[in-house]
Amino acid sequence: MIFCVCIGAMSEQTDAKLELLKARRIHAVEIPGRVLEQTGREDPEAYRRSLETAAERLPTAGVNAVSVHLPFWPADISSLDPAERAFALAVIERSLAAYGEFFPGGLAVVHPGDIVAIESTMAERMAQSIESLCRVAEMAADVNVRLAILNMPPGSVTFPTKNRIGQEIDFILGALDAIGAEHVGICFDTAHANVVGDVPEMARQCGERLIHVHLGDNSGVAEDFARLRNRKVPGEGTVPWGELGDVLYEIGYAGAAVLEVGVSDDRSYEELIIETKNHLVDWVWMG
Repeated sequence: MIFCVCIGAMSEQTDAKLELLKARRIHAVEIPGRVLEQTGREDPEAYRRSLETAAERLPTAGVNAVSVHLPFWPADISSLDPAERAFALAVIERSLAAYGEFFPGGLAVVHPGDIVAIESTMAERMAQSIESLCRVAEMAADVNVRLAILNMPPGSVTFPTKNRIGQEIDFILGALDAIGAEHVGICFDTAHANVVGDVPEMARQCGERLIHVHLGDNSGVAEDFARLRNRKVPGEGTVPWGELGDVLYEIGYAGAAVLEVGVSDDRSYEELIIETKNHLVDWVWMG
């Protein structure tokens, strides 16, 4: 398994980021799927500059941009509003096209949808999500990028216990069946799974369709996660890492495992990386 970290736009603080990656012997990163202006608006040109910088500079440190996290806000590909859905798909298409240009053969993580505030619309929202995912899968194939559908957590600050599209592995497996393409699989997020159900069993459900992993920990309480967005360092929450490691070994997973944690003033990102690697070595070999 390859240990990876999330890294911001490589066109910003480039040398400092490269030094961190070299110092901590990180050989793969997940990059953001867009760059935002201070106003919050998308800046496609800045995103392209970031990708160009990453393509030029990361190899000098022996680092591969193994994945990109596609944009998922403010629009939702499962929305029943055609305009919102079209906007979301257009943003994703731009992100995929640029990433595929600089990192052909890479992998993109996509969110299947968001909160379903009106319970009676769940079936329609799920159907719309699958239709949109089929389109995103075609976009990814066009630029030689693999696609990983992310399992989602429930709730938000407003609706802490509401269902969210994609929180059940069964739904993602159904979407994969509908897509019917070998370049599409599952990104399994341990922190998301921990507030939904049995983490090892959910990973086992993914089976050979598991192609990417996001690492994070939390209390396992949906309301806490929704309110605080608390993604803790592995070992500081209730994710059963030993059992999960056994399952990943059992299904033969050998892909990337990307650290996704919240950075605070108390600990630097480098400290979080060190603590994570020290903990994970106890449950599964990390390359």
